Amino acid sequence: RVHNFVVMPNGELFAASAHPTPAGDAFALRQFTPIGDPAASIEPLSSEGATMSRRFVALDAQQARWSVTAEHLEITKWARDGKPEKRLSGRREWLINAPIPTRIDIMNEKVPGQVSGIAFGGDGNLFVFAMVADANWKPQTGRPDFQKIYDTLVEVIDPRTGTLIARTRFESMVFPIGNGLAYALVEDADGDVRAQIYTLTLKR
Repeated sequence: RVHNFVVMPNGELFAASAHPTPAGDAFALRQFTPIGDPAASIEPLSSEGATMSRRFVALDAQQARWSVTAEHLEITKWARDGKPEKRLSGRREWLINAPIPTRIDIMNEKVPGQVSGIAFGGDGNLFVFAMVADANWKPQTGRPDFQKIYDTLVEVIDPRTGTLIARTRFESMVFPIGNGLAYALVEDADGDVRAQIYTLTLKR
């Protein structure tokens, strides 16, 4: 099943697909035709079927393919032949930097930090989104309030050098949707949920 994807100019999907294994889901990077048939295998599963890190994908302005792992910051640019062209990495104290537990009691345990998406802004910089524990997290009762469980960290990275340019934090769950945009679902005092759309820009 497809976990995360972007649509390429030719209509094909560049996707992170999940495959069940005895050890849990394993993730591969693949391309699919517009009707869903496999077109190319960018980073397949190993012959042993080892569980791979969850991936998120994006396209830059030149339509080059990029991916990032969820558990630790490892960003890869993929060449046209499907081989890694560039790798950027860095340790972040707010990431779990280890396999993500398959089950977490979010009402009573702090959630581990994990990357939740990547996108390129109109200025060509790479925006990395991560779900982390709320800055004021405490155990909950009743219906889960995800806005009190999660915050979102967003880092802006220069994709040429891997240099961290800026970092900000949102008190809500924010996700990239491509084309230089991101969204958050916000519940107002009346219980109505609305979507807030953000443009990914870096103010200097």
